[in-house]
Amino acid sequence: MTVGEVFKGIQNFTYKCINRIKLLILQPMKETIDTFDPIINLEGKIQELDDFKSERLTPVFEAIVNSIEAIDEKKNTNKKSTDKGEIKIKIIRDLTIDAQIEGFGENKTHKKSKEWAPIKEFHIEDTGIGFTSKNFNSFRTEYSPHKRDKGGKGIGRFSWLKAFKKIEIESVYTEKKKNFLRRFNFGINPFIGKHTNKEIADKVSEKTVIRLIGFEERYRKEKSAFKKTDTIAQRILEHCLVYYIGNSVPSIIVEDGKEKIYLDSLYDQIKDYITPDEVELSGNKFTISHIKLYDTREKEHKIVFCAKNCDVISDDLSKFLGTSSQFDENDKKFVYAVYVSGQYLDKYVDSNRTDFNIPKTSVNRSLDSERSLSIESIRNAVLAKSKEFLASNLEDLKERKKEIVDNFVISNPQLRAVQTYCPDVLNEFEINAPEDRIRDVMYEFKGRADLKIIKDSKDLLRTQPKSFEEIAPQCKELEKRIHDFQKDDLIQYLVKRRKIIDLVDKKLQLLEDGKFAYEVIIHDILFPQYNSSDYIGYEDHNLWLIDENLAYHQFAYSNKRICDISSSDSEKIPDIIVFDEKDDNDVAKSVSIIELKRPMRDNLDQSPIEQIYATIRDIQNKKIKGSITGRTIEIDENYTRFYAYAICDITKPVEDDLKGRDFWKLKGDLGYFGFNKAHNSYTQVLAYKQLIGSAKRKHKIFFMKLGIDI
Repeated sequence: MTVGEVFKGIQNFTYKCINRIKLLILQPMKETIDTFDPIINLEGKIQELDDFKSERLTPVFEAIVNSIEAIDEKKNTNKKSTDKGEIKIKIIRDLTIDAQIEGFGENKTHKKSKEWAPIKEFHIEDTGIGFTSKNFNSFRTEYSPHKRDKGGKGIGRFSWLKAFKKIEIESVYTEKKKNFLRRFNFGINPFIGKHTNKEIADKVSEKTVIRLIGFEERYRKEKSAFKKTDTIAQRILEHCLVYYIGNSVPSIIVEDGKEKIYLDSLYDQIKDYITPDEVELSGNKFTISHIKLYDTREKEHKIVFCAKNCDVISDDLSKFLGTSSQFDENDKKFVYAVYVSGQYLDKYVDSNRTDFNIPKTSVNRSLDSERSLSIESIRNAVLAKSKEFLASNLEDLKERKKEIVDNFVISNPQLRAVQTYCPDVLNEFEINAPEDRIRDVMYEFKGRADLKIIKDSKDLLRTQPKSFEEIAPQCKELEKRIHDFQKDDLIQYLVKRRKIIDLVDKKLQLLEDGKFAYEVIIHDILFPQYNSSDYIGYEDHNLWLIDENLAYHQFAYSNKRICDISSSDSEKIPDIIVFDEKDDNDVAKSVSIIELKRPMRDNLDQSPIEQIYATIRDIQNKKIKGSITGRTIEIDENYTRFYAYAICDITKPVEDDLKGRDFWKLKGDLGYFGFNKAHNSYTQVLAYKQLIGSAKRKHKIFFMKLGIDI
């Protein structure tokens, strides 16, 4: 082969290569794209999304709203069409053995139904416009402006990836008078996977199916994810209720196996109980829908803030209306809901449509003057309308609660002033509230009222009027308020005494075994054993049962050895010894000694009178340890008077002992009385029942004056 021939062969081969490259470059691509690279850091974006903790079905709601908008877009392309469109939400449950075990553990009440089975998928099928080229490109673009006029932020679909492991999408659509079938998977990596888009010859209607597969366990198990079919359907209706009110919603069906729930039917049950209203606030108009929900699963009255036809956030209205209980009307009960919408809310809904970018409270105002309206101020304006709408129901509720408080105060007279001065107390309990709850609320308001009296008193003292007449009305009102609450304090104190009297009376009754309560039980009520007034407060003893003067003593000991409380070496242990008063030289003016014997005791190992006299002898001319500070008090046999009380049932042995000591019988069989000159002592012997009878008689006039039944 010559050199020329070789060169010519090389030249021909080069031409062929160049032509082949030209063909590859110029030839149109016939292969579809298999995958698309993410145009955003999708994994980071998913992590940024709010966790929609209170509404685990948010991703499902987003898909449904997309379907509504797709159907609406299709209507706009064909104005003559009368087809309202249809959306099916199919619930797919896990029916495996492992799922059965899990389901039975979570909710045993659903053993005989399918609802024990965990939900693993949701399929949302609609007859909307589908994933046309325009919609598909919008789907691939973060913050797509395609649906901005509808309130869409272009990122709602990303919530699917937060709660589900895999998303499959299949869409039949029409473009340029041709039918196409587009299939692809939506995920983090790849962003768009297994994408195919082909023309189909068959004449078919537009249909899109979005399969949300692999419901994440941490979301699926939350209460707000719901498990029951009818509850899910109800919640979808509530989320889309503004669409229904605006009469711009397609037919929506929830399918769970063979069960089908038509949301149109659910809406038909409430549409006659929806009342439109509006309110204007700082130049912004808000549309209001008052709704009475009969036979609802809702338990609380609520206000729902909406944006672009969807509910965004809700708040419990119970604390503002004064009740969470259902209202009565024509022998039917209903829960109240109010839906609020307006351009202001549409404008400032956040990108996830789960909150608003406006201040929560009126105090926390935004620097942006256009966002000066807070959620609180809008709610308060709507609440005023709600109270107008519910006026008759609220008035009826108020009267029923007032009757409850009236009856409660009859048996709790120490809280009368609360009823008069604290009308808001009616808002703090339900009509079916237990008595303990009502008591807690009443005492809470009493505490508030007491603090307000202190504050108002200080404020009044700080004023500098030109004359008393200037502040006379305030002084008169405050004086009456103080008087009424102090009267209640006295009633409370006497009610406590009444209960103590009843308690002692009960303890003295025969026990189940036929024996009477030991004296130690009564002892602890009078003054706790092995204790002293250094360690217990005035309210912790009840010596007033014996004598009112004993309630106001210097100090007292219970079940203490004499040698431990004085300079005496006696190891005797008096039941209770009380040092009532002393002079300026720390010499006791009087000492009281109390001895208790077991009720109905027939045999006496020692005379109670002799026990008392022995105690007196052991402490005469001795120094008593007066308190933990170390100060003492002296007992002078020629100066200190002794008042002694022997509490026991006056049986025959006791009566014989008293007669032998020249004791006198008190009038009315109240007991016995005696004076002993050698001990400078006055001694009363009182039977237990006489002790209680005496306490009742002494308090009777107070109970009568204050309206306490004795």
